[in-house]
Amino acid sequence: MDASTFGDFYEKTYGRILAYCLSRCRHNEPEAEDCAAETYERAYTRLDQLKSDDDDGQRSWLFTIARNVVISHYRRRCKELSIDDIEARPALWYAVRDERSDHDPEANSIMQEDLAALGEQITALPERQREALYLKAIVGLSRDEIAQIMATSEVNVRVMSWRAHHRVLAGLGA
Repeated sequence: MDASTFGDFYEKTYGRILAYCLSRCRHNEPEAEDCAAETYERAYTRLDQLKSDDDDGQRSWLFTIARNVVISHYRRRCKELSIDDIEARPALWYAVRDERSDHDPEANSIMQEDLAALGEQITALPERQREALYLKAIVGLSRDEIAQIMATSEVNVRVMSWRAHHRVLAGLGA
């Protein structure tokens, strides 16, 4: 890829990178937008390091950069936070509305409890398992792409995903 085709690459991938950054920045839009912008800045300045000509390879390369940007962002931010700031952080899992349950308060309450339980189980996963599960289930990446992003093997991604899936199910009593 060269600088002239980078604009098209940006247009094709920006939505997914921003969504990834939003999820990793706990839905803090300004932080996520900053991380996405830094991702593309780093990618543009490092185009010479891109070794793949196919879309999957380019996307994996970009997600790797995004992951590293978010990690760096939180490392910098942790140095600035007080213990009060950390305790006051918003929860990772937010309430979700379902129009079908709007007219049934009991169904809505049950759904919110189920979502809260699912959120607790996912949050309790080890970080790498949670990351693998997120990249597979939410972002929709292949195991090979996830392996490249997480700097591990495809087999390890498969094992992490399997373990995460079974830990969540076991925690939910399923």
